[in-house]
Amino acid sequence: MSNQKGFEKSVDKVPYEIDGETGVKKQKLGYLRATPLVVEGFAKVADWETASSYKRPGIALDHLLCIAKHEQGEVLQGLIYDEPDFAWWLNRQHDGLAASDDTSFNDRMESSRYFPSDGSDLAGMALIRALVPNLQLVLTSDDTTDDPDFLSVAPDRTVLQDYRQRMFWIKGVAKKYHGLMQGAYKQKMQDSLATIAQWGGLPDK
Repeated sequence: MSNQKGFEKSVDKVPYEIDGETGVKKQKLGYLRATPLVVEGFAKVADWETASSYKRPGIALDHLLCIAKHEQGEVLQGLIYDEPDFAWWLNRQHDGLAASDDTSFNDRMESSRYFPSDGSDLAGMALIRALVPNLQLVLTSDDTTDDPDFLSVAPDRTVLQDYRQRMFWIKGVAKKYHGLMQGAYKQKMQDSLATIAQWGGLPDK
């Protein structure tokens, strides 16, 4: 890791112990020290290993959420989301999406009842929506998908650098993923995990 660009600056920030529900920072630890959240997450792995098949799914979901809070709040928040330059780009994306999201479209349609227009504003909304990508997660090993069963799009107006807003979306994604793992798509999800596991052996580009 010490050979990576910006190593010293980055490793000093990671992790920052937080309250997993609110994202409020408690103390900076740095240098990859363990936090209560990550310790709890790994403890759930041990619980899963000794649990009955009936209890394992619930423990797996608890583990997933624990590690997500650690990753998003204790690692990525301080490492990238609090960086002013990164936040600037996220704000531009947010403003672009907000100018063309469902709320804006519905507001414009409502106001057109009283203030008719030539429709160019609606065409502009469509153009912005085409040019500014949605915030989305694919729940398989694929890069992209058009299948809504394996896709989660962030709620309109999500401020991605806000931990609580981001986690609201991620908790929903986790529950959707959990459902896929328990239902008819279980084999597809396991195949995707096997594919992802093989990525570790690929040469660096």
